[in-house]
Amino acid sequence: MSRFTVLNVVLFSVGVVLAAGCGRTVAQESPPSDATLRTIHVNGRAVVHVAPDRAELTLGVETRDMKLGKAKAENDERVRALLTTIKAHGIASKDVHTSWISIHPEYSSYSSARKFDGYRVSNTVMVTFEDLGQVEPVLSEALLAGVSNVSNVTFRHSEDRTHRDRARELSIQAAREKAEAMAKALGQRVGRPVTIIETAPTWINPMSNANVFNDGASVGNPDTGDILAPGMVEIDARVSVTFELLD
Repeated sequence: MSRFTVLNVVLFSVGVVLAAGCGRTVAQESPPSDATLRTIHVNGRAVVHVAPDRAELTLGVETRDMKLGKAKAENDERVRALLTTIKAHGIASKDVHTSWISIHPEYSSYSSARKFDGYRVSNTVMVTFEDLGQVEPVLSEALLAGVSNVSNVTFRHSEDRTHRDRARELSIQAAREKAEAMAKALGQRVGRPVTIIETAPTWINPMSNANVFNDGASVGNPDTGDILAPGMVEIDARVSVTFELLD
């Protein structure tokens, strides 16, 4: 059973009257022509907050040595230990994949007298957690296994499509309400929608691209000692709607 809580819904809307033409002369049963159509254009936005039920964590292993073979061998050993740790916690193979491998020489300077400092080998593994309770123990053991850095901590919800659809519906409602309020202030009425445009949806994640080693990046839960605080995921939808303006 998925667990989530919708804590808050916030509606935003702003509007501008775009055009007002001359009065209509056509019969009521006939649709107005473009030349006589009067319109009002508004933007609507809605935000839905949900508690995440899954996380994505990027774990990096980095090694250096003057000899390429030694640098790679040490890196391979640490990555194997990391994968063993992840598997021991019952995380499925489909939720673990290598996202980056890099092997290159390093120099202290790029001038003509540059000094060779050895080889650096990097291997990055991305892990998807369907149980947020696994993040803390896996992370702690991964550090002991030789993980060098942790980045791109991303929290999501398994039913994000449902929440996006809800946010979109609310953004359209916000646009309509704003248009009606503006038209009423002018002694007019809002008619049928003429155009509806949706901008790209936004997913605001409280810890996206955070590094858990940065001071203050993760407050965590002081009662349990956890270093990660999932917070709330913010999903918003934005639309622009043009309505017919009636007398």
